[in-house]
Amino acid sequence: MTSGRSRPGPGPSLLAALVLAAATGIVFAPSLDVPFFFDDVESITDNAHIRELWPPSVMLQWPAESTVAGRPVVAASLAVNYALGGLDVRGYHVFNMLVHAAAAMLLFGVIRRTLVSERVGIGAREAGRLALLIALMWTVHPLQTEAVAYTIQRTELLMGMFMLGTLYLALRGFHAARPGLWYAGSVACCLAGMGSKEVMVAAPVIVLLYDGVFVSSSLGAALRRRRGLYAGLAATWIALAALVAGDVRGGSVGFEHGMSAWHSLLTQARAIPLYLRLVFWPDPLAVYYHWPVVRLLGDAWLHGAFVLVLLALSVRGLIRRHPAGFLGVACFLILAPTTSVLPIVTELVAERRMYLPLAAILCLVVLGLRNLFSRPEQGRQRRFGLAAAAAVMIVAEVGTSAARLKDYRDPVTLWSANVASQPLDFLSHNCLGLALQAEGRHAEAVASYLTSIELRPDYLPLRVNLGWCLTEMGLFDQATVALEDALSRDPEHDGAHHQLGITSAQAGRYDVAAEHFEVALAQRADDPTAHWNLAGALFQSDQRLDDAAHHLREVLRLDPTRSDARAALARLQAP
Repeated sequence: MTSGRSRPGPGPSLLAALVLAAATGIVFAPSLDVPFFFDDVESITDNAHIRELWPPSVMLQWPAESTVAGRPVVAASLAVNYALGGLDVRGYHVFNMLVHAAAAMLLFGVIRRTLVSERVGIGAREAGRLALLIALMWTVHPLQTEAVAYTIQRTELLMGMFMLGTLYLALRGFHAARPGLWYAGSVACCLAGMGSKEVMVAAPVIVLLYDGVFVSSSLGAALRRRRGLYAGLAATWIALAALVAGDVRGGSVGFEHGMSAWHSLLTQARAIPLYLRLVFWPDPLAVYYHWPVVRLLGDAWLHGAFVLVLLALSVRGLIRRHPAGFLGVACFLILAPTTSVLPIVTELVAERRMYLPLAAILCLVVLGLRNLFSRPEQGRQRRFGLAAAAAVMIVAEVGTSAARLKDYRDPVTLWSANVASQPLDFLSHNCLGLALQAEGRHAEAVASYLTSIELRPDYLPLRVNLGWCLTEMGLFDQATVALEDALSRDPEHDGAHHQLGITSAQAGRYDVAAEHFEVALAQRADDPTAHWNLAGALFQSDQRLDDAAHHLREVLRLDPTRSDARAALARLQAP
């Protein structure tokens, strides 16, 4: 093997692009009608900042602690979706599918050019077939359903597309006579990825490792030969640092939540084997996992030893400049920001984190099968064996993905499946309750809320949801008991005060309702709904028309589109 410049591989195949685009469309078409749910609500349906494309300063703001916080590229994509179709879910899902298809095409291009390189040395025709097979398996794999169907997880899709774009454009530049434009495009992709999700922090390192393994004679040689490229890629870390400097997710990420780096490492040591199992046996899948924090080494030592062996083999292979070593280390690097020492306390395990690592694992599987049938005398048998194994895997993947996407289309089905696989997760029971309540199945919803409260008695929003459901059933006294129970645990809880105001108003106790709305408003002064509810209670209780008019004006100041508030204010001011 030579350590010099690898010969350029053939350009991306139009036929492969069409196949990957068609596969994405066919497999993920059922996701077009998947409703917004869970984190979609805060980041999309309740996010007023995506309602305007201009000026950009409005579009590039975000609700605190939301999935879109600190991710301006994602925020901009949502604003474009809203400008084109409002809150019609289909436009958002079409965007997700397009990004996923583009990422698959970039993956095909990276794999194909790598396989024909001097370092690997596979013929162009076989390289094209293998690259298409891997990209197709990656595209339709059931682990991808969360990233594509769960709208706001386009954070993972965009990051994945931009990371693959960063590597692909750099790879093209490695073999170009005039690489400047390719390198500039690579840096631009890297910058966009930094604005999509923080996992992109690994991209500059992955490009350097690729260069050192497949193109240059060493990492040092790669750095010396392409100082400008790596300086530009490293500079994008500055942009990422600026985006996270504002503590945009301090409520969900960090050590101040009672989880140490050691506990995080032990917990994730148990998670990585799960991810690997789901690659080969993706059942059951869950949109939210109940994953306890591991605090004792004895509870994770076997899993940790397994992960350390994999890491050691990957590093050893990388040192020897073996392609498998690069794939293994790249997999660990992409997982590291979310699956190592930094605690993400609100979601310790998530399938979407395997979006890009899945590609590395599938490369190892497919190329391993190819080598298994590599003896010259096997000839046609080798090709038939590999094709048969690939066909079985793809058919199984498509069938499992189709079944999973059916779950996403119905919130009750989705959360029922989650409760079945994660019976101790209080959030799953709560979300099932919300889905049942939305369908008018209030008695079943109450049962789900009570189960969630039993699992997590100290999480007060569960009691607020129970009070809301009982209010919709007309059981005002029971709702009041549930909400006052929440307030006995936290007298300043704005959600409990707000819902108790709604409950009291519907029960005809407008003076009590006004008192609770005023307490809630002290903590949510920028919420037009809070002002609207208080205005109604003030009008009904003591005919405090001036105060009611003041709050109606606040509604219009915060949301000028509220025609109901404008009409109510006009009636109050009429002679």
